[in-house]
Amino acid sequence: MEIRKWRVFMKKSITTLVFFTVFFALFTGGHFAQASDGVIASVVDVNPGNLNLKSRGDLVTVYIELPELFDVADIDAETVVLRVNGNEIAAEPKWSKVGDYDVDGIPDLMVKSDRQVLQSHLFLGDQTLTISGELTGGGTFTGTDTIKVILPGEDHLQFTILQTSDVHNHASGYGPFIDYTPLALGDDGIRGGFARLATLIGMVRQQQAAANIPSLLFDSGDFFMGTAYDLAADNPIILQFFKAMGYDAVTLGNHEFDWGPQGLALLLGNGLANGVSVPIVASNMVSNGSALDYLPEGVIANKKVMTLPNGVKIGILGLVGPDSDSKAPVAPPVTFNHDFDFIQNCVNDLRNNDGVDLVVVLSHGGVENSGYGDDADLARNVSGINIIASGHFHTATHAAVVAGASKTIIFSPGEYGEFLSRLDVIYSPDLNRVVGYELNLLEADDTVPGNPGIQAMVESYHAGINASLTAAGLPQLGDPISSTSFDLQLSAFEVTGLGSLCADAVRNVSNAVAPFNSFASPIDIGI
Repeated sequence: MEIRKWRVFMKKSITTLVFFTVFFALFTGGHFAQASDGVIASVVDVNPGNLNLKSRGDLVTVYIELPELFDVADIDAETVVLRVNGNEIAAEPKWSKVGDYDVDGIPDLMVKSDRQVLQSHLFLGDQTLTISGELTGGGTFTGTDTIKVILPGEDHLQFTILQTSDVHNHASGYGPFIDYTPLALGDDGIRGGFARLATLIGMVRQQQAAANIPSLLFDSGDFFMGTAYDLAADNPIILQFFKAMGYDAVTLGNHEFDWGPQGLALLLGNGLANGVSVPIVASNMVSNGSALDYLPEGVIANKKVMTLPNGVKIGILGLVGPDSDSKAPVAPPVTFNHDFDFIQNCVNDLRNNDGVDLVVVLSHGGVENSGYGDDADLARNVSGINIIASGHFHTATHAAVVAGASKTIIFSPGEYGEFLSRLDVIYSPDLNRVVGYELNLLEADDTVPGNPGIQAMVESYHAGINASLTAAGLPQLGDPISSTSFDLQLSAFEVTGLGSLCADAVRNVSNAVAPFNSFASPIDIGI
């Protein structure tokens, strides 16, 4: 075929293809009938669109409309489910019926579901429901609708949870020490630091106190280990920060055991000697006669119960996550009980014996933004947990994860104090559950003026740390140890100047200590 004729042929073919594409789209109501993944995109309408959590109604109605190439009569009503907040509510097939309920000339399938069950899984505000099912001839459909959830009256109560986790002793923030200027704005790129966290904590507390809303402050572990501030073991700075900010409870992470039970007992004992009495909740830790058993009674508790000024009674558990056995290798003889039945008994004890309204777990288990993780598994396997303040994965959850039959709200502030979690909670005594929440991660960046008193406390530690560094023959805090005449870029999964510098440093130090280790010298590669 000549090139000219080929071009004409292609032009006609493309024109024909476009014509049939447009015709098909118009014929199917303006969109293709089947998504690329084989799932039929449907239009669904949940009625009522405004749902009162105090309604005593029996049923909620869903209308399902498929694209015109499909017949809603082929939907197997037995398979239709409503999904919301990690839970499924099955449709009741006996109520299913086909009709043109929206009078648009296209048949709809009407199904109904248990309204009280659905209401038990909803929170206040806009809630998106996903409706899906199967067709008898094969294939599946799915669609979503957003309804507004309301709760009239003023009998519901509010409180706020603030949370840090995985701070790893970053008292001067995450980034170059010499760049950190918390008492000035707009002149550094450092995030975190005790002074900026203190400002955010104080700001929220003051705001909520003015509105007569109680606030709680927690930490979910790994507060030790990570910076030169670990050298101040005689009076741990993180424990003084907990005391100064008035933390209500903290739990332990795997890195709290990096110096073994003896080291942890020493650090906590030194804190006590310097006036620190922060409540540590470690519900699944078994000390097994370790040095931790010799701490004064009450330093580490297996639970804590608090009654807020507005009357809400909260039970608090603290859990070290399932991988702690491998990630806290020097913890023995201390062990950790990760059995779901054991944790369920802890929750039941708070509810049945302590009479709490809500159960909050401070967990060093971890959650991903995708909704997976050990804390999501915890929520799915243990009932009665209302809130999990999560740590360990260093995940910054800008949207909370809701999992399990108890609609457990899971959130995490990331790492190194870069964010402060703020969870505003609405509790209904009448319904005896959390009915609403709002999560925000407050960024501790250079727009936040640091608290002068807390920064003075941080700086008071520098002299002691510098003395320890000098004794070890090391430079002082803030002393440059090397410099380059060019920027050292850092990018993921590629060779960069900073990456090469770090690899060379590892190799050089390894060679320097080679006579004291079992590796052959010289070492050629640093990773």
